[in-house]
Amino acid sequence: MLQQTQVATVVPYFENFLARFPSRESLAGAHEQEVLAVWQGLGYYRRAKSLCLASKQAAPSTAEGLTQLPGIGRYTSRAIASMAFGERVACVDGNVRRVICRFFGRNMTDRECESRSLDLMANSKPGEWNQAVMELGATVCLPKSPRCVSCPLKKGCIATSEGSQGSLPRSRATHAVILQRHLCVCPIAAGEVGIRRIPEGEWWASMWEFPRVRLGADENMEDALLRLGYPNATSIGTHAHVVTKH
Repeated sequence: MLQQTQVATVVPYFENFLARFPSRESLAGAHEQEVLAVWQGLGYYRRAKSLCLASKQAAPSTAEGLTQLPGIGRYTSRAIASMAFGERVACVDGNVRRVICRFFGRNMTDRECESRSLDLMANSKPGEWNQAVMELGATVCLPKSPRCVSCPLKKGCIATSEGSQGSLPRSRATHAVILQRHLCVCPIAAGEVGIRRIPEGEWWASMWEFPRVRLGADENMEDALLRLGYPNATSIGTHAHVVTKH
């Protein structure tokens, strides 16, 4: 749940989720639609679907093994392995990368940050160390206006001594924006509203929505309505929606 979502937002969803699915077995036995309903409002529903699939397997206790589960990549596997099983591995997210790059005064890749963080970890408990560095980046070593005066690492921080906090770490390359136009229809008949289940292979697969079709490059709304089978539909407006993860 913490992937792409802040702790304060996650807490009530987490508590509600555990109340409904208190064990791996209860989650493994639930229907995907039931899990998605409990997850509703948290967003990034692929996480819930991956969690359903992963719950049907025994959880490995190593970072390497955890990456074999659906929806778990390098960062998440190392976070789980260190916090739940005490494996001595460093996990790097945006907050950790910022702390490490600034402390050593140079831009580094995630792998380099992992190595440096592991060196600094020394004999500390891996899970506590990783959580501490993540929290430091989230609350003190901020992207803008870092609170260096109250930072416990300020004496050894090269970026602080050089005044280069604002330039570290360097921003990653951004993805080009892809513009798409979709037509969405809300069919109403006899007091009922028509919806459809999104097929596999499309964004938000297995979720429910009003009938929707992607418009061609030169296709107008009238032609698209004919294609959908609603030639006499009334337009109620347009809406811009930005998708960053899907």
